Amino acid sequence: MDTEIDPVALHHYLTFHSVVPAPHTILRGVRKLSPGTIMRIEPDGKRTEETYWEPVFERSAERANWSDSEWEEAILASLRTAVERRLVADVPGRLPALGWAGLQPDRRTARRGGPARPCDLLDRLRGSRG
Repeated sequence: MDTEIDPVALHHYLTFHSVVPAPHTILRGVRKLSPGTIMRIEPDGKRTEETYWEPVFERSAERANWSDSEWEEAILASLRTAVERRLVADVPGRLPALGWAGLQPDRRTARRGGPARPCDLLDRLRGSRG
């Protein structure tokens, strides 16, 4: 395995806020798996990849006529669910590190185990920031 630093990945890491986009990693001989994929490595070294999930990009008939406010409610509900799931694993008394995702935890509700409040992301979704 090539363990040299991948110059393309290093460029991304130093340029894009400490993120190396897939399929690169900081090591030239290592690549990230695609989302929703698992890799099995057998004792003999044989590797197999299996995709267990793929996003659906087709319009759902039941959501075809949703208004902007219905979409906003659905997105906020999904964000709240995601935050609540992550707060379960948090150490009591510590705030989750959500600032990078455009979410800022409200300290009072985060301490009680409540959801973080969407702020910048919600403003962007509403188009109120310029």
